[in-house]
Amino acid sequence: MPNKRQFSFKLEGSAIKKQSVPFKLLANVLDGIQSTFYCIGLEVAGREAKSRGRIPVEILQACELRRIAEKPGSYEVVAEVASTYQMQLFGFDLGKDTLDKFMKLIDYLSESPNSDDVFNIFPDGLHRRRILRSMEKYCPRKGDEWSLVFNGVTKKNILTYEGHKKIRQLLERPNVEMLTVTGELMRLHLDEHKISILYSPTQRILDCFYDVEIEDFIIDNLKDVIQVTGRVQLDALGHPDKIIDAIAIRELNLSTVKLSKISSSGVTLELAQPFIIEPYFDEKEQEVILEYPEFHIIATGLTREDAIYTFEEDFVWLWKEYAMADDSELSLDAVQLKNTLLALVKE
Repeated sequence: MPNKRQFSFKLEGSAIKKQSVPFKLLANVLDGIQSTFYCIGLEVAGREAKSRGRIPVEILQACELRRIAEKPGSYEVVAEVASTYQMQLFGFDLGKDTLDKFMKLIDYLSESPNSDDVFNIFPDGLHRRRILRSMEKYCPRKGDEWSLVFNGVTKKNILTYEGHKKIRQLLERPNVEMLTVTGELMRLHLDEHKISILYSPTQRILDCFYDVEIEDFIIDNLKDVIQVTGRVQLDALGHPDKIIDAIAIRELNLSTVKLSKISSSGVTLELAQPFIIEPYFDEKEQEVILEYPEFHIIATGLTREDAIYTFEEDFVWLWKEYAMADDSELSLDAVQLKNTLLALVKE
């Protein structure tokens, strides 16, 4: 296929009869492939793999897939990734890089016997598991009477039940990641230098050994919500199963956020009036959240600092997308948003 921003996929098998395909199957495949592109786009852009599943708007746009054509024969769709207009936001062609990684993953699931290949494609475990879970939803399963045939720029790959089996094997492998776990401090074992925290989403008690020099801090914060950062073993669903090594233990910081200056992606904006936001913690999602309804920003992160970083990213994206756009390119509502942004930023 000459166009390097395009690929095609074809539904084959006895379930497909003369281009007649069940709506439910087609909708699941289309929605699933688009979801995988968003997940890979997060990884390529270097964004955090968040449990909440919210995808930033700029990645939604850069990784959007569009149906270009349908071919005769078995049901085949030609798709194209979004144009390169997002280049100024990322400094590289996020959509094309996402397509390249997607095709490498398809190649692994359809052909490669080496499980290390997928670890080389997606080194970060949280991103890798999220991407694989998105693919599991539309990968053919045992007993399904259809398969997916992908045609990329240089080769063809067939996704069958064997691909689904590989995904399950990868997701069920013990996985250790460097991350932050938040929970209520339940028990303190001074003789063993060990604490136990309650991880709310699973109601699981996690034990953690600590250095003796921080014992005073732990005693002072007994029964408070704390955050442990270190090497954590995850279960098959991606939840913390065991804290192996703790690098840092600190209290959950939910102090008021005051931003007079916002910086992200090489852009610094000085505000005429500072943002003052009260963060809150979502126990189910295990995230600190900053909300600013006027601009429809809901920024999340494992820590207060992570949420601030996400907030700055979202605001700078709004600035680039609206404040720097010509009025002729915007709707009336968008022009109003642009003027609000221009009035808020003094430099």
